[in-house]
Amino acid sequence: MYQNTFKVIGVVPTVANIGRVRRMFRETNQAAVRDTAYRLMYRSQGMVPYLSGKLYNSAFNLNTTTDPNVPTYSVGYDSNVEYAYAVHEVPGLYHPTTADAPRKEPKSDHFLSIPKQEAEDYFPGLLRSRLEDMLSRMKSITSAQRDEISTGLGWLR
Repeated sequence: MYQNTFKVIGVVPTVANIGRVRRMFRETNQAAVRDTAYRLMYRSQGMVPYLSGKLYNSAFNLNTTTDPNVPTYSVGYDSNVEYAYAVHEVPGLYHPTTADAPRKEPKSDHFLSIPKQEAEDYFPGLLRSRLEDMLSRMKSITSAQRDEISTGLGWLR
């Protein structure tokens, strides 16, 4: 019986690169989600009506991630704060803001929904640019591999 033996060159480095790329994608995604949550909270706190400061100061931004592949943050305000219900549930309500408010942006009863939509629109571009930057700095992958991965990021437009 005749038997041929051959060796495939490059399999080990390719498998290592796949692992590296997956880990870097996960880390980049986690950072992009975190930064977008902070951006959302900052924008929201600029829009939240400021009367006594209780609602403004009740803002939270919590990392609620249970799966490292699906980073999750909860951004919001304590609904038990007096005035919170009226601010959120009465559209067009006049929102007086005291002169000592820490932020001077126009106030809105949509202080979460507007920044949330902005964050949803902003996130794909942020993630794509960070992933492309990460790929450009990876010395261990070939340009063909880099192009193939980058082409796969097209859904993030």
